[in-house]
Amino acid sequence: AGGWNAEIRVWDVTDPEYVCKGSLRGHSEFVRALVGGKGLVFSGSNDRTIRAWDLESLECVGMMAGHSLAVLCLELVGDVLLSGGYDFVIRCWHIDSRQCVGELGGHTQVVT
Repeated sequence: AGGWNAEIRVWDVTDPEYVCKGSLRGHSEFVRALVGGKGLVFSGSNDRTIRAWDLESLECVGMMAGHSLAVLCLELVGDVLLSGGYDFVIRCWHIDSRQCVGELGGHTQVVT
């Protein structure tokens, strides 16, 4: 769960007590989007960055910057992370290299 305090809380929903496993800190502004897969969780923030977090160690293992405004949505498709935001662009990121491999422009409104 991400929030206004720029913190992400990781919950163990398989435990009947719904135990909080820990907090992920690294964004400087509030977290707007989360998506998980392949042992990672990706977070998008108002600080215009995307961070990759390892769910075992609860450590940040990478950061992606390229949006000029807040990141609003994330979707994982195979080895590609799609991000959209207030800058009207969808960016495509390779999850291993953390490099932007494409941009889908032409939108006239924010991408949610």
